[in-house]
Amino acid sequence: MNTPLRADRSLPQVQANPRGDEVKLNYVGIDVHKQSLQAAIVDENGCLLDEGRFRNDREGILQLIDRTGYYGSFQAVVESSANYWTRLFDLLEENHVPVKLSNPYRTKAIAEAKVKTDKVDGAPRNLCD
Repeated sequence: MNTPLRADRSLPQVQANPRGDEVKLNYVGIDVHKQSLQAAIVDENGCLLDEGRFRNDREGILQLIDRTGYYGSFQAVVESSANYWTRLFDLLEENHVPVKLSNPYRTKAIAEAKVKTDKVDGAPRNLCD
């Protein structure tokens, strides 16, 4: 079951950029499990914008892409655990989302973490370093 990204169950409103300034790039870090995905969205300054859990199936992945799109342009970072990441990676690429794989054993912040939880693993500030 998917959880809403916002506590009040509303989606954030996209703000138009009337001056044509450069659009900031956001990041979504995704911790992959057999049946679920834990996602965290941060802006380019590392501030957490939102987080949520989605099913690891086609419908759940497309919902993740749709919700993340409310924050504008983004790049995905996916933890490559077992073979559970392949469907996610393929759907991100099919939807023209830039995606990078992260090896959890080589990702410094995760490997050195004293507390290892899915929310910590999924946070882009950990995966994007």
